[in-house]
Amino acid sequence: MQGENMNSKRRTFALVILLFGAFMDILDTMIINIAIPSIQSGLQASSSAVEWTVNAYILGMALFIITGGRAGDILGRKKMFMLGIAGFTIFSAFSGLAATINVLIFSRAIQGITAALMIPQVLSYIQVLFAPKERAGALGAYGGVSAFATVGGPILAAFLIKINLFGLGWRTIFLINIPVGVFILIAAMIGLTESKSINPLRIDIPGTFMATASLIMLLYPLIQGNSMGWPVWTFLSMVVSLIVGILFIVYEKRRMKRNQSPLIALNLFQFKSFIGGVSVATLLMIAMSGYFLVFMFYLQMGLHFTPLRAALAAMPFSIMVPAMTGFSVTKLAPRYGRKVVVLGLIILALGLASVESVMHGAGTSLSNWQLLPVLLIGGTGMGMVVAPIIDFSISQVPEQDAGSASGILNMMQQVGSSIGIAIVGTIFFNSIGSSLTSAREISGFAMGERYAIWSAVGILLVTIPFVFLLPKKIHHHC
Repeated sequence: MQGENMNSKRRTFALVILLFGAFMDILDTMIINIAIPSIQSGLQASSSAVEWTVNAYILGMALFIITGGRAGDILGRKKMFMLGIAGFTIFSAFSGLAATINVLIFSRAIQGITAALMIPQVLSYIQVLFAPKERAGALGAYGGVSAFATVGGPILAAFLIKINLFGLGWRTIFLINIPVGVFILIAAMIGLTESKSINPLRIDIPGTFMATASLIMLLYPLIQGNSMGWPVWTFLSMVVSLIVGILFIVYEKRRMKRNQSPLIALNLFQFKSFIGGVSVATLLMIAMSGYFLVFMFYLQMGLHFTPLRAALAAMPFSIMVPAMTGFSVTKLAPRYGRKVVVLGLIILALGLASVESVMHGAGTSLSNWQLLPVLLIGGTGMGMVVAPIIDFSISQVPEQDAGSASGILNMMQQVGSSIGIAIVGTIFFNSIGSSLTSAREISGFAMGERYAIWSAVGILLVTIPFVFLLPKKIHHHC
């Protein structure tokens, strides 16, 4: 009995270590939007460079998260988790000390790659450490930490910028990771035991490079094109991106036929529910990642909100999402099925449209209280979509492929975020002008946020037909 108690305590300690790692990743994803205006003015960055500051991290993580999971299965999850934490901490320091925007972008990209080594091990360890009956509690704790980081991240960033510790300003949002990272690294060394997969999948290095090349050739011209006047090579790059993407699919099919562990298990796309789920999740992230970038930038640079005031303005949305997520996935989706997702997308689109309407009507006199009800509406809609869509996506997938399905879904959500920042961000910055100094007038910013947010609303409405690829109700594969 005492041995079981000790074992339980050790597993709990291991879970706490893993959740700290997950918290760092989600926090770093959320805090950047608040800090972008301060970073832009501090490093004299262009609008395209600002987009890369956000996108570099997301893209680095998206492209290597499946590879990171497989590396943990093959080489050891403890090794990969510690390597990820160490790299994340080191490049947090590089980000915080960056003298130029290019150094910051590079550091953020490597941070994303190291996060991709770290994050898959968190869920893998939960699967290994906890029996099925206990796993729900561990996953609940993971969800709680994610929600807390989502809500608290922007406020923490705003607070750190406001207090301007040692005159470092925005740099503290990255430098704060150093002591936390060192603590997690030491704790992981003591508290985690090594774990490997008995029959691990191979790492698809050529597939990873092809996917990386395709996405960079798509995203680079989308982000840089506006500031460069859309030269011919930007359109050629996007065409080549499509060709490389097709070659990637052909290569993955061939690798799959030879049973060589492809990066993306294309056989999963035989399930309509998976196609629908991936499509909805990707389009949702395209709309929402672009919206959040524009919303925060407009509040701070257009309306001159302080970072703290902007973070508090966005908080109702951030609180409502996790509050609604649990209710929708446990109560609404089992009873009403995919109708919940359709209704959620409609409510979310209505919420964003209402946010734009309120901001357009209030102009420079906009207050946090005016945004409160419409952000609550938007957060309600988002919460009705994000959790059920994961359940729907894997509902028809065989149990042995659930890990691959989750990996692809996670990757495509990150890819969607990158594309959304590129597309919606480009619409916004194109509307206000490539030079920030020429767009100081509120009218320029107002036009930019209007076009960008209505574009996000349009993407959400285009998403609705894909919901009908999902089953009417969730029936898990046995």
